[in-house]
Amino acid sequence: MITLGVLHRNDEKLANMFLDKFFSSSESEKVKIVWLDNASEDNSSNLVSKRLRGDDVFIQSTVNLGVIGGRNAIFDSFAGQDTTHLIFLDNDQIVSDGWLLNYINHPGFEKSICGLEAWQLDNNMKPYKMCNANDKVFSYVGCGGMSIPRTCFDIIGKFDSNLGMAYFEDPDYCFRAFDKNLSVHWVPNKYVLHLAHQTLGKMPNRSAMFSKSAQYFRNKWRERKDLLMRGRS
Repeated sequence: MITLGVLHRNDEKLANMFLDKFFSSSESEKVKIVWLDNASEDNSSNLVSKRLRGDDVFIQSTVNLGVIGGRNAIFDSFAGQDTTHLIFLDNDQIVSDGWLLNYINHPGFEKSICGLEAWQLDNNMKPYKMCNANDKVFSYVGCGGMSIPRTCFDIIGKFDSNLGMAYFEDPDYCFRAFDKNLSVHWVPNKYVLHLAHQTLGKMPNRSAMFSKSAQYFRNKWRERKDLLMRGRS
């Protein structure tokens, strides 16, 4: 059994779309959902709590924990479960049949962190390129679509909350994996449609949050540029 962590804030239509496609997938029975509602101000929490299955977990946060805090709460739930992997999907990543098998069939799935989207960082530790089919090495995979085996989680732990509410938690997590000699793989998945930035794109003060997290990340890893291109497709 695999845990699927979904972070959501507002947008009932998007929540319904996500769940419609997930439950119509033949692979849904192999996955246990942990859905964290990040202090939605519409009817999302009521809608989702009624649609989840008996073994799924619904977490209602009364405050907006941000992307990092919300995902760390999902990590806390995963830590107490008897499942082999945690896969984070954003609420705007819509699945169809084959999405889970695409992960499982990758040779690195059992022991490595895998992700759907890979990025390269420049020497100033800033993302400058989203990888395409010609790229064989990369700096990190994004959190949306990141698959984390329990063996890796037991070594790395949760996202670094010092980064703030959002941004740079995914390269930081991959660098922590590289630092522990764990592998990270890019596993493109044509069965997941990403309608990007449906939630994070609406957060206020995004520019200030990005700059603060970027500075913290650079200060943390500036002496470890040897980690910049450790990921493999």
